[in-house]
Amino acid sequence: MYATAFNIGIDRTVQLVDQTGRASSFDNTGSPGSLGRLISFESTATVDVVENPAISDGGDNDSMTEYKDWKGTIVIDRRNANADAFFAALEAAYHAGNQQLKFTIHETTVNRTGTQTSTSSFVYINASVWIEKTGTWALGTRPEITLMFHATRRVQAS
Repeated sequence: MYATAFNIGIDRTVQLVDQTGRASSFDNTGSPGSLGRLISFESTATVDVVENPAISDGGDNDSMTEYKDWKGTIVIDRRNANADAFFAALEAAYHAGNQQLKFTIHETTVNRTGTQTSTSSFVYINASVWIEKTGTWALGTRPEITLMFHATRRVQAS
């Protein structure tokens, strides 16, 4: 198991590891090293459909799917200032002219069918991750931080 984990209940875990192999501490405990508790994880494939219309011979139109990349959203419950500090450091490094860190996102799902369980794992490769919203600060609500990612591809790990 990876050292960095967002956990959604018992069925999904998402890990984030930077290109140097360093794992930031993500967990649901709100511990001092945690970036926050995972609220939601969503990913969407970007595809183009290339169509080849039939020639005048009355044939069928043909089409092909061209896979581009993946985009997604990670929403966390802001339990401390760690996520803000983490992404502020990434932004400061960028403005200082340093190489931008890329991440690998590991997504693991426990599939339950009656008494049977199996695990499927996917990896999002070469992902840029950034903070989009720092949360709405209002009476009676919890501030939720919205992170966005853009990855070159998603491959099955197991």
